Amino acid sequence: MIRASEEKTKGFVAEKLKNIPSYPSSQNTEVDGVTWFKEDSYKGTSYDWLSGVFATASKKQTRKSKGTPDFMVVKNESNVIVVIECKGSSENHSSLDNIDEFAMHGFGTPEETEGYAVNGALWYASFLADNYDVIAIAVSGQMYATAKVTSFVWPKGGTIADIEIVEDGVLAAQLVSIL
Repeated sequence: MIRASEEKTKGFVAEKLKNIPSYPSSQNTEVDGVTWFKEDSYKGTSYDWLSGVFATASKKQTRKSKGTPDFMVVKNESNVIVVIECKGSSENHSSLDNIDEFAMHGFGTPEETEGYAVNGALWYASFLADNYDVIAIAVSGQMYATAKVTSFVWPKGGTIADIEIVEDGVLAAQLVSIL
């Protein structure tokens, strides 16, 4: 059995971000105020403050070590910020069969935030939700045409009970400009 590659999934997401109209064609580049970062490539930029936000965001939920979303999308002077978490296998997309249940059950246990894209995306969103409207996006799978994508909006100052589903489908047909 071939092991699913999370890097392959990240490659799909990077290609999708590059091809969204008015988005930069590469990471760490600003176009019309929009910048996207892969992992912690925001270090040393004007968004280096994200290092502090995620300093205790390990998906192990110990709050003793850093965590890093796979991608971040930001726009100057915007109250919206995007976190994207990827998993190589679509079997690791969500710990819950019904994504509507995340508003009731939360992002889950440390094993679930480490093991599932949706859980991890919501975990990282929780570190930003006090100050931003957060779009939390989960992507999983090994084929672009069938890779799963689920997006939530977590309103500024809200709790996980306030999240709303934005999109739930496949990457080829989803992940549009949201800033």
